[in-house]
Amino acid sequence: MTGKMDQSSLCIASLLAVVLLSGNLHADGATLFSQLTNALTVSVAGTQNSSQVNGTRAGTDELYVTWALSSAAEVDDSTYKTVELRLCFGPPSQIDRAWRKTNDVLSKDKTCLFDIGSPQPYTPADY
Repeated sequence: MTGKMDQSSLCIASLLAVVLLSGNLHADGATLFSQLTNALTVSVAGTQNSSQVNGTRAGTDELYVTWALSSAAEVDDSTYKTVELRLCFGPPSQIDRAWRKTNDVLSKDKTCLFDIGSPQPYTPADY
């Protein structure tokens, strides 16, 4: 699966792609970072102007996100329905910025505030 996103009004020094799958819920209904499995392999490519050093410029650069079930994953993906794509601040962008600190409870997390095309359908691959 792939998604093409074009963002405006945001300049980010570091970029991470976070992919969340339904079904990773805490007892009180909260999804936790610590309980997410590495079930998906995610890759992100940018345009010529974007880089991990200079970041991605809002309204100028495009991101191409690709995901697939990891070949090492030992999970049943039959219950997966959608994939959330979020733009996140990387560790260098969190230094001296407590408001960007990662919180294990995803609904309280301030690291990945920017939805970049969610939800996307999850389609299991035929192996």
